[in-house]
Amino acid sequence: MQFNELLKSASKEKILKELDTKLQNSKEAEIWTSKVIVYTSAILSILIPLREQNLLINPEGRVLKELNCDEFFRWCDMVSLKTLAFRIEASNEASMLTNSRYELCDAEKYKSIDLEELAHYLVTCKVDLEDIDKDFPIVQFNVHRGVTQLIKELMETKTN
Repeated sequence: MQFNELLKSASKEKILKELDTKLQNSKEAEIWTSKVIVYTSAILSILIPLREQNLLINPEGRVLKELNCDEFFRWCDMVSLKTLAFRIEASNEASMLTNSRYELCDAEKYKSIDLEELAHYLVTCKVDLEDIDKDFPIVQFNVHRGVTQLIKELMETKTN
């Protein structure tokens, strides 16, 4: 199944299983492959619940009709991902989706999303979750970009 189709409707577990299968068939170094599932799972731990609530947004807060590869990779940017964590934390506190272009009546349909998995991933990348303006180490940014590139390559490979 194509990743665009998986992102539109599949469970997080099914998406991760597909990625894991592709990783097993790749010749990538362990340093990269060990990070792919953890990283993808962290992102999907937020995007899938937003998709299920029909409250998907892009990093600028614009309404999305569906989750696809292009939008998934827009969220993979380290700054966007950090911003997502702060946005979801604020939304959980407000009991509505904040910083989005949803109408108030739709934003109020938001149900709290567990941030633990994304927060853990970001902390391992040395991202400060107390101060949104504090930068993270450039080395972490570069590793993050490398993992993102590997995920792109895996998503583009055909499955038998």
